[in-house]
Amino acid sequence: MIVNILIFIFILALLVLTHEVGHFWAARRAGMKVEEFGFGLPPRIWGKKIGDTIYSINALPVGGFVKIFGEEGQYADNPESFASKKPSARAIVLIAGVAMNFLLAMWLYIIGFTIGIPAQYNENLKENIRDIKLQVISVQANSPAKEAGIKELDIIKNIDGQVFNEVEAVRDYLSFAGGKEVSIDIIRSGKVLNLKVVPRSKIDENQGPTGMLIAKIGLLSYPFPQSIFYGIKETFNATFGIVNGFYYIVKNLITTGKTPTGVEFGGPVKIASLTFVISKIGIGYLISFIAILSLTLFIINIFPFPALDGGRLLFVIIEWIKGRPLDKELEKKIHAGGFVILLVLIIFLTLRDILQVLNKL
Repeated sequence: MIVNILIFIFILALLVLTHEVGHFWAARRAGMKVEEFGFGLPPRIWGKKIGDTIYSINALPVGGFVKIFGEEGQYADNPESFASKKPSARAIVLIAGVAMNFLLAMWLYIIGFTIGIPAQYNENLKENIRDIKLQVISVQANSPAKEAGIKELDIIKNIDGQVFNEVEAVRDYLSFAGGKEVSIDIIRSGKVLNLKVVPRSKIDENQGPTGMLIAKIGLLSYPFPQSIFYGIKETFNATFGIVNGFYYIVKNLITTGKTPTGVEFGGPVKIASLTFVISKIGIGYLISFIAILSLTLFIINIFPFPALDGGRLLFVIIEWIKGRPLDKELEKKIHAGGFVILLVLIIFLTLRDILQVLNKL
């Protein structure tokens, strides 16, 4: 458990500090004074001043911040203030954080493709893929698989003592066994578990006999020069995939008032629990997971919502277009309101995740 907690803290620190280093570096390059570089959100637990900057660790470990002198529009006559710089310089500082998250994901994918990263098997990849297994990709709610305790990332070891190498063979076997109990040995976090499942006797469209989606997964790797190309390619593919996923969720919320089936929102506790599971599967899975988290932060932070980098960037762009400063007090209140909304959302998701964990105990 201690090792798992340390891994989660490392991942959180890597994502947050990478983002904030982007802001810090760009601000210093632009001649801005950085008053504080903080990990976590206030209140402050520890801080040390080096030069003009206080480096701090704060009580709420759900983010970080770089406090730039004059970032709320004050001290515009001081050449070291954020407010004194041209809109282009301020925009670069705001973009630098999300850019670092994007670059972090790219380097992680390059490393991943060098040592081996999870990918779905196909004939075109057979020369570069190894350690192939049948793995659960998703589990439908209120399905036989869900009731039996099968979870995402479980590896199918055997069914009724029989070893299967193809997804179609598993589906056919479970369909034939409809209405009868089958014994499935799965591997989870390095341990073999035996679960009893009763496949559906009547299978509706898009359901399958048990409600679990299985894929043939292996570790895909390339020689280092090639891994650079594939790492960059996967970074863009994953980014578009996450954007499409967010679009699908929002569209479903608007049209039906509900999130799509199988989609769950989670906070730090949910991410921590996923980290514990994934870290036990293998380093390639963990690298891929961190890369996805980094790209998700990139996309969320660039979204034009108050208090996020994208929201602040939007105000800079408006000022740039208008050619004159905006009402700084109004902007400050809007960002403060956005921050409160985000904090409430984080608290809500955290409490909900904790209750879900307690209900399983």
